[in-house]
Amino acid sequence: MISRSDMINININVLSKKVGYFNNTKINRRTHVGSIIVNRLNLSDKAKMHLQVLFAQYIADIYVKRLKLAIKQQKYDANWPSLNAKYLRYKEARGLDLGKWIASGKLMRSIKFYKHNGDYIIGIHPANKSGNMSTLHIARILEYGNEHIPARPLFRPIYISITKNVGFYFRKFIRKITGK
Repeated sequence: MISRSDMINININVLSKKVGYFNNTKINRRTHVGSIIVNRLNLSDKAKMHLQVLFAQYIADIYVKRLKLAIKQQKYDANWPSLNAKYLRYKEARGLDLGKWIASGKLMRSIKFYKHNGDYIIGIHPANKSGNMSTLHIARILEYGNEHIPARPLFRPIYISITKNVGFYFRKFIRKITGK
């Protein structure tokens, strides 16, 4: 199970290993097709590792794009609780976006694929600030809620969707790199 902090910032090495295409530790229905594809490519172990890195970067790019698109389009709005009327008035008075997960756009622009302490991460760099609060902390409050703000999950549903459809993404990735 992924911890709360890992759900906002996901190590792409962990995500790509979860796929199971590059090792034979966990083969199930979803990963079996990908394992067959990797084996048919007849690659050396070094080439498989390189392919894993490329796939991880491919997935990272998709994840970041889907997060930003979901915010722009308010994709999960129907499932999220309404914003507090006082907060809506505050946003309106300051000319901020009236949507959920967005006010000035800083949080959305902060969602990236970056390197931190030697790991490649998809999410929000801990050093990003919005006022006196880290942007990562704001994202965690929005994702999980607190005593004043109800949860409005964004990272979790997209992560679950990507991992459930990882076979589709892997086949698409292989077609992209092989031209087939």
